[in-house]
Amino acid sequence: MGMVAYRYDIRTHGPSVIEYLRIQVDVYFEPKTATPMFPLLSAIDVGNTFRFYVINDCNVNVFAVLQPAAMVKLAGETRPREIQLKQTKLTDPMMVFFPSPTKWAIGDPCEGR
Repeated sequence: MGMVAYRYDIRTHGPSVIEYLRIQVDVYFEPKTATPMFPLLSAIDVGNTFRFYVINDCNVNVFAVLQPAAMVKLAGETRPREIQLKQTKLTDPMMVFFPSPTKWAIGDPCEGR
């Protein structure tokens, strides 16, 4: 049985460590409105990459959109600020998932949709 998963690589190109990064993925469980979700990203050292995957753990079609802006706090800064995420392809922010019979998480991740 196959499964669709999307891989995202968050890279640092500047001279500072990323201490905090809050990105938003709006998830649409058919046919409802968006449910915002926020992947947890650990600190990223200079020149390193944080890789994460987005999968569907629900038995319905799901459409997701990675938002173009994020909140970031670099080492030495006192508070987070907004930045624009660099996307390499026009389709980078869009994800389409088929229903999944595989449960990757404990409980029902589709509750509250």
